[in-house]
This record gives sequence, structure tokens and C-alpha cells, in this order.
Amino acid sequence: MVHTKNKHLASDVDIKEMASRTALFSGAQLESMVNEAAIRAIREGKKEISMAHLETAFYAQIAGDERKKTGAEKEKKMIAVHE
Repeated sequence: MVHTKNKHLASDVDIKEMASRTALFSGAQLESMVNEAAIRAIREGKKEISMAHLETAFYAQIAGDERKKTGAEKEKKMIAVHE
């Protein structure tokens, strides 16, 4: 994946596996996923992106991040009350 070129990846990262999982992703989705994995690694105080970070970011990309869902629920409620 070209989007991992300037990222520090842990030795457990399997680029071929991630490439096969993300075959239908757009370039923007891939970039977003890798950036999300990097943010997760930094939050944990890690210097490298692990396979676990990429997997978590992958599932957040396809299913939506939990944090974003809770915000969306609050927004839905606010709109419903308003209307």
C-alpha cells in the first residue's frame, strides 16, 4: 500500500493481507485508514503502527467508529426534538 510509505510499521504488519482486505477501497479510504491507525498508535504511546492498529482502523472504516456513532445519535435526537 502506497499510503504506508512514510509510516513506521511494526514487524507484525502484513501488507499483503491488508491489501487483500482493502481491495475495493478508494485511495482516500486507504489514506484515512492508515492515518487512523497512526493516530491510534500515537494515543497508545507507540512509535510504530501494528497490525492491530490497522485492523481496528479497517473495521472503523467499514463499520464506522464508535465515537462517531454516539455523536450521530446525539445529533439525531437534537434534530428530532427540534422538529
